[in-house]
Amino acid sequence: MDLSKALELIQSTAVDASRPVVTRLDGQPQYVLVSKGGGCDKHELPPPKWAHKLASLWSLFALAGELSANNLEADVSVWHNAESIQLVHDMRWRRDTATFVLEESDCLVALRKLSKSEYSQPELIKLLRLHMHEAHLHDLILVLRSLNFRSGQQVQGDVQHGSTSMGRSIEQALATKNLDKPLPEDFQVACRYWTNLPPEIGDRLAVKTNVALDVNFASCGFELTPSRDDLITNALWAHQQLEEWLVSKLPKGVAVYHGTP
Repeated sequence: MDLSKALELIQSTAVDASRPVVTRLDGQPQYVLVSKGGGCDKHELPPPKWAHKLASLWSLFALAGELSANNLEADVSVWHNAESIQLVHDMRWRRDTATFVLEESDCLVALRKLSKSEYSQPELIKLLRLHMHEAHLHDLILVLRSLNFRSGQQVQGDVQHGSTSMGRSIEQALATKNLDKPLPEDFQVACRYWTNLPPEIGDRLAVKTNVALDVNFASCGFELTPSRDDLITNALWAHQQLEEWLVSKLPKGVAVYHGTP
């Protein structure tokens, strides 16, 4: 071996010797041995990060109780928003979380989409029967089924130029003449806010929303507009009630917040 290669080998050996050697311990995953310069030290590792997805809200209460019982000064908080209820351990780093995903009722989801488009008569009846069945709008469905657009359309050919408004009035009168009840200008939808909460709180969180109903007799369509004020007020009320219930179920000292951590 020539002199240059020998020097390189000596240098690399010296560098390797100065580097610490980390050794895992069998049966003790929370510790490692660090060897350096002839010495050996035992070090404790931080616990692995956890981000649990909970299938039950009772599991979140159990986890909060376990963390609080093991450490009376445990940094545990619970956050709730429209999408989830989340337990956070150690707010400084927001490192460990356990999340219970909230599921809004089909009726509430449908309410938010009402003002997006015009509905035909069959589409509206299907919407009320399937997606808003929880609201029990049977009387409104019967009135809608009795509405006869076809008889109103038959007069369109007889409407002379300049008499459009009169023609629209005739269409409306003929379409609604056989109704047992008048077609309402608005109606109220009552439904649960979330569907996967325990019944003791989920059934209590029933909200009512006023919906304006406009009929376009020319296109045989319906426009429905939910009250924006009702949607906002209902959301605030539901979260207030939910927060009070969470505080009553969680261990003392666990803070509850409305928002996102």
